Amino acid sequence: MKRLKSCLVMSQDVVTQHELAHMLSELKIEVIYYAYSLDEAMEIATKHQPSYTFLDLEFEDSFTNTFLEEMNSSSRTKVTLIKKRGTKNSSEFKLNLPGDVTILEKPVTITLLNDIVHPELSFGALLAEAASMLNEEGPWRSIPA
Repeated sequence: MKRLKSCLVMSQDVVTQHELAHMLSELKIEVIYYAYSLDEAMEIATKHQPSYTFLDLEFEDSFTNTFLEEMNSSSRTKVTLIKKRGTKNSSEFKLNLPGDVTILEKPVTITLLNDIVHPELSFGALLAEAASMLNEEGPWRSIPA
């Protein structure tokens, strides 16, 4: 049986939670879990093992690298951190994070979420597929320029 795609959305801001959940449901994510704190997010991630976890760090002061290490060891979820634009340099922030973590800056769009939850449908993947199709043999190869 195919495993349903599921997401955990953690934010202390209810509006952000619902905006993310709405966009994820438009991307055909079947199950969406909600958390209001990092502790609650850890509990849900360990118990339900969502495919993706989105952690909004705008109002979260207690986030540490230790939290990510614990989440990576107890869950198979792919973690995405959402931060407010301009709060900390993303590349500097990412260097200090353990594991494979994606960082998004607000405002988060459905296109950015699509690149995470459906990487095979991302813009880069579609360009690579188009390039490979152009490189295939076909009638256009014999047409002089």
